[in-house]
Amino acid sequence: MPYHEVRTRFLGNIATPLMGISPMQVVKDLWSGELPPFDSMNDVNELIGILINGLWNDLTKHQKRSAPFRLARPTLEPTAIDLGN
Repeated sequence: MPYHEVRTRFLGNIATPLMGISPMQVVKDLWSGELPPFDSMNDVNELIGILINGLWNDLTKHQKRSAPFRLARPTLEPTAIDLGN
C-alpha cells in the first residue's frame, strides 16, 4: 500500500468523531484486520515505532489550530504519465 494511502487512512481515523478509535486497529486493518507474522519482537517493535510512534503521532499534531495539515500541490506536467501517477 502506498505511503499516501496509509497517511490518508490514519488522518481519517484521527479526524473521525467516533470515540475509541485505536491506532493499533488501524494498523491491523492495513493487513485486512490482522498483523502479518513477524520473525522477532524487534520486527514488531520496529513496525509499531514507525507507524504509530512516528506517523500516527506526527499526524495527531495537526488537530491543533496552530499546526494545520496542508495539502502539498505536486508539480506535474499535463501528460498521460503524470495523470496516471
